[in-house]
Amino acid sequence: MQLIQEKVDSGDRNYKDFCLLYRTHSVSRSLLDQLTIHKIPFIKHGASQSFYEHSLIKPVLDHLRLVIEPFRLESLSNILPTMYIGRDDCISFIEREQWKYGEGRFPSLLHFLLLNPSLKPFQVKKVNERIDFIKFIKELEPKKALKEIIHGKGKYLEYLQSNDRSSFTMHKDIQEEMLEELMESATRFTDIPAYLQFIDEAIQGQKEMEALKTMPQKDAVSLMSIHNAKGLEFPCVFLLGASDGILPHTSSLKDANDRITETSEALEEERRLLYVAITRAKEELYISSPQFFRGKKLDISRFLYTVRKDLPEKTSTK
Repeated sequence: MQLIQEKVDSGDRNYKDFCLLYRTHSVSRSLLDQLTIHKIPFIKHGASQSFYEHSLIKPVLDHLRLVIEPFRLESLSNILPTMYIGRDDCISFIEREQWKYGEGRFPSLLHFLLLNPSLKPFQVKKVNERIDFIKFIKELEPKKALKEIIHGKGKYLEYLQSNDRSSFTMHKDIQEEMLEELMESATRFTDIPAYLQFIDEAIQGQKEMEALKTMPQKDAVSLMSIHNAKGLEFPCVFLLGASDGILPHTSSLKDANDRITETSEALEEERRLLYVAITRAKEELYISSPQFFRGKKLDISRFLYTVRKDLPEKTSTK
């Protein structure tokens, strides 16, 4: 981000000269956050939905929202399915009956929900467990709270993987990757309110950037997946995440001594994606390979070792 801003400030480049390429949408989360923090105008191509508003992510964050806003109806609605409770009946019950009891009678909507006569015994148990769970995560730092929701007492990942639901048809590896990325987003925060405030600002910032798409003379950094970049070229391209496990993606990798035809084909497709990425640059190409990703050490993409010999003579490989 610093390099982009320096080149723009010096007059060498405009924002529209830059393109940031990534392999998977979960990787784009940190890029969007950094662009928003540094107030660099950007246009996200492809899916315009914020990472934090994805249907997989929202129920997790809504557990945190209920910590500080226990009467937030939207958040309650989003976590009801994780307790195997239908939304329509319960929300109708709350909207119909809540006014009868006045404010202050119940500490939260979850408590009020226990009055619903249509709840089955196992659902009542789930609600009581969730009330205790919300109290439990209230005292945790955001990253630890997210880990408890996903892998711990909240059992969100277990819920996802035990249900064949059309809204979550994505591959298991992609689900886990996105949830890991969500936990990573909370690393630098020490309390839940500050973390949620940052998320709301990131969501709002992305919505404001979406308006740039309709402007005829837009000067903004392009942010897109490698798939979406096919056929496009930019003066300066940054390829992010050129590491084994990202590009090539984990799903295409197996034990080197246990290759099968499908795996080889998957790796070749990943190699073609790298070729697409590096040929999007007309003048400058920067390739980034993080040493660590979500706390795990990564090796430089195996593809880069074979690509180096094909680079132009004036290209630096430092």
